[in-house]
Amino acid sequence: MERGTKMKHKIIAAIMLIIHALLFSSCTITLHESNFFFPKTYEKIPDYVSGNFSMENINFSPEKSVDLSGVILRSKGSKDFILYFYGNGSNIVNSFPRLKFLNEHYRLNVVCFDYRSYGYSTGTAGFKNIMSDGLAIYDHVLKNYAGGGKIFIYTQSVGTPVGLEIACNRETAGIIMEAGFTRGADAVAHMTDGQQGIEKFFVHLKADDYLANYPDPPVEKIKRVKVPLLYVLGTEDEVFPFAMGKELFDAAGSKDKTFCPIYGKRHSNLDITEGKYLEETEKFFKARGI
Repeated sequence: MERGTKMKHKIIAAIMLIIHALLFSSCTITLHESNFFFPKTYEKIPDYVSGNFSMENINFSPEKSVDLSGVILRSKGSKDFILYFYGNGSNIVNSFPRLKFLNEHYRLNVVCFDYRSYGYSTGTAGFKNIMSDGLAIYDHVLKNYAGGGKIFIYTQSVGTPVGLEIACNRETAGIIMEAGFTRGADAVAHMTDGQQGIEKFFVHLKADDYLANYPDPPVEKIKRVKVPLLYVLGTEDEVFPFAMGKELFDAAGSKDKTFCPIYGKRHSNLDITEGKYLEETEKFFKARGI
């Protein structure tokens, strides 16, 4: 009986020691650019995506050995386009309900390409690559599809630098931004808070030198954006906090800009089809003749 009690005490002591070690120790992981992106692929585009409406699969090569795969949803009689750049861990299929809503509700031609290594697109995703691809996508659409109408930009999360690169270097009618980030170092630091489960208390992320010092980050680039801007952000965003989004919006060079906080919403549950989000987006497009 005494031996069993001693063994029980030893087990309890060992458990307490482990708990103490976990509570008072943590590790810092350096995040490299290749780990910043979370490519999501699919074997084929589901039938509901290629259903009974005007959609066309399109692709082109911005450079040798890289093929970008995309879709265009056409709106009969409209010359106006929106280029949609989704968030991390997504792809065309995941984004399709939004693409279809933008196409039908606003009567816009909607174009979305998968980033490199996402969906059917080849190559490797990186900030330099996706930004240069953004310009190439704009030029490809302008040359082959857009016939003198307006071109709008719509960005989500990791699409922030892509949309800003286009807005700074090409002619656009306006940009809608959702849940953007200021700098690579800021984004990585706050990704610790966005982790799920107990690891968020013990694992801390920091950006490597390349991510931390990448030239012309979004918070600097947005200062050169002069076109109309609608910025949408959930007040409970757990990935890129509300204060970060407000800093990015405040830095924008646009004289015509609107900040739209969506109360109680997080990073990935913002709904463009209802409430304040829908109201402000309708105002934005109506002011631009859409």
